[in-house]
Amino acid sequence: FCSRRIRRVMIPYWIATILILCLDFFILKRTYPADWLALTFCGVNVRIELMHLDYTRWFVTFLLVWYGVFFLAFSQWKAEKAALITAVAAVVLLWVNFRYLHFGWYQFLPFSAGCLLGTHYEKLAAAYRHKSSIFMAMGIALALYLLIYRYSRSFWPVYRAVIQTVPPLSMAYLSDANSLIFCLALILLSGKLVERGYQSRVLLFLGKYSYEIFLLHGPFLIKYNPVIRDNGSAAVTFQFLVFLGLIAVLSSMMYRVNSPFYAKKPAR
Repeated sequence: FCSRRIRRVMIPYWIATILILCLDFFILKRTYPADWLALTFCGVNVRIELMHLDYTRWFVTFLLVWYGVFFLAFSQWKAEKAALITAVAAVVLLWVNFRYLHFGWYQFLPFSAGCLLGTHYEKLAAAYRHKSSIFMAMGIALALYLLIYRYSRSFWPVYRAVIQTVPPLSMAYLSDANSLIFCLALILLSGKLVERGYQSRVLLFLGKYSYEIFLLHGPFLIKYNPVIRDNGSAAVTFQFLVFLGLIAVLSSMMYRVNSPFYAKKPAR
């Protein structure tokens, strides 16, 4: 487990880090202290300066923490109980981060939800096949809730009343839960297409290289963007598509460089 995670998560991360450090040095004339570099190469990105190196590496640290929780839970208990433990861990970690750490982390609940859904996948898939209309209705209801919530936030008097009434910690849980609800709504509403065998080549491509895209999009979009300029909405839309294509090409190249490491099996 640890070997697979290190190969898939850390090797692209190290390559992206080296690329970003080189570009920072040659383009922005920017360097970093040795202790910061040691921390970030170990995947420890809790300093604000390191988080802003590419605006995404906080998630790598977050991911490593969750892999640790996952490994401890599923190596000690059966899958159903371990998945419940990850759910408890999500609630506790969000509280600890909100009260004490203030790392700016989020998406605690979706990880544990993925563990729960994965553990009960066969049962849920069978239930969806037999009662797809009910699940579709649930997806529509969740989507409507998100629309109402987003719409209410655009009206400051309404949203102000909410944030004045609901405690900040509860708002943090609500925000995290909304990310999970969005994912659930998307899964439920697209389930029929998947059930009928529909596959999007674009989404398959983006999914295959999504981690590499995630690692590269931040610095190339914000720090040294070679494409997007403010020349009107139509021009920006075209420039964004060009930028997305550029990042997709770079990400696929990074994936191909790393693919021998992904395929390599650890020695027994």
